[in-house]
Amino acid sequence: MKGLFFLSTLLLTLIASGQSNQFEIQLVIASEQIQCGDQVMTPCFQAKKATDPYWTMTIEAIENFEFEAGYEYLLDLKVEHISNGQLSPTVRYTALSILEKTAME
Repeated sequence: MKGLFFLSTLLLTLIASGQSNQFEIQLVIASEQIQCGDQVMTPCFQAKKATDPYWTMTIEAIENFEFEAGYEYLLDLKVEHISNGQLSPTVRYTALSILEKTAME
């Protein structure tokens, strides 16, 4: 939750300051997906910054990324704020590159 709050705050700050509505970040993706969703349960990725000890974010989809269970990934991601006319904007994650792929036991 802290990570999601951090990203939301950063996005709003960038938009308010008139800067681009996208930025790049490196995140670690967990080796197993979890189920998330309010009404319909869907598979989601657990993510964190490389320096964080705990999984702090949940991401529903990452474009240009083929997940293989059993591997932990360090990804270079583009994060985009997409205005959809609703109160809560959509955030789109796109994998720019896989920096590390580590087999987990």
